[in-house]
Amino acid sequence: LTRLGGQTIEEPAVLALCARAARQQILDLSRAILQSETTVVLRELDALARNGKDLGRLLNDLLHHFRNLLVYQVSNQDLGLLEVSEAEASELREQISLAPADAVTRVLEVLSSAEGRLRDATARKIFLEVTFLKAIQARNSVSIDTVLQQLQSLRDTNPETTSVPPERGNAVTSEPR
Repeated sequence: LTRLGGQTIEEPAVLALCARAARQQILDLSRAILQSETTVVLRELDALARNGKDLGRLLNDLLHHFRNLLVYQVSNQDLGLLEVSEAEASELREQISLAPADAVTRVLEVLSSAEGRLRDATARKIFLEVTFLKAIQARNSVSIDTVLQQLQSLRDTNPETTSVPPERGNAVTSEPR
């Protein structure tokens, strides 16, 4: 119980306000990663670190959010599979348009890989900066399956230009008569 400006503020109200502010920072950071806004990502991380946010908790919160986003995408937006507030559900609805499920999966893989290594990092903020930059790169990368599908499509539409010419000396010649 705290008195502020003649009003009594109870602990649950303060905690709820802090949780909303922290949740919004996670949503802002995830949106910036999905939109490849490198400068925004670095600024958000810096602000969170300066304000004392536990960087391990930050990474865990981001992992949880990207997991929710992926489940929401691949389950045809089934909120029954998630435990999220209406505000979080609204943000998920907005963020599914920012990246396809395979891109979200690649971001999730980068963040998951970093989670175990963060504990051993001596410069945790630098480690997270690099991790978030890798997450942006992963979001923008093309999967090998997509490349192979595109190559196959090219072969199917124009087989003459995609055939491999025979090597010199291996060309088939007819026997002299």
